[in-house]
Amino acid sequence: MTLPKPALAKAPPSSSWRSWRKNQAFTLIELIVAIAITAIVGAVVFASSTYFLKRDRANAAAAELAGWLDALSAKAGSYGPCTVAFQQGQTISPGVTFASLSSDGSSASATECTATPNLVLPATDGVRSYSVAVQPSDQPLVFTPRAGVAANATDVTVKIVVNEEAPLRCVRISFATISIGVNNTSASTNGTCSVWEKT
Repeated sequence: MTLPKPALAKAPPSSSWRSWRKNQAFTLIELIVAIAITAIVGAVVFASSTYFLKRDRANAAAAELAGWLDALSAKAGSYGPCTVAFQQGQTISPGVTFASLSSDGSSASATECTATPNLVLPATDGVRSYSVAVQPSDQPLVFTPRAGVAANATDVTVKIVVNEEAPLRCVRISFATISIGVNNTSASTNGTCSVWEKT
């Protein structure tokens, strides 16, 4: 006759095991701190990515304008004079023409001056607009056959800002030179660019 095996009694958990299990859970304060840190890091990352996006769009607009004017200047040496007109304002949408060849009587035809008579602002992500200002606004921008710019011997500066927020980019056209300027703190076309690079 076999006797039934006695049931094994479960040993009560030791005090160290109970304290270890107790320390595994987050307290409410720890959870709130973790959420706050995550929110702060997320806000910083979002703000930086927004700034870099605006900077890239302003850089793209300035680079496209400088390249277009440079090609126009090269063609004007053979076919000039070539006169440029700018669209200016505080809310110019992406895809809108903001620089084009003027059709005044003294200018060469559009096909002689450039293969692209109209320059449009690059596309942006989301609802964004450009602010463009030309200074001095009353000076004509005429590329002459000598590859210079006849504007009463005055430099012409085109200022570009995306969504009326920093940074500011400038394109300066002087006699025989086109430069791109930078101002990373100004959020207005009333600002000035302090660092210049020749294209």
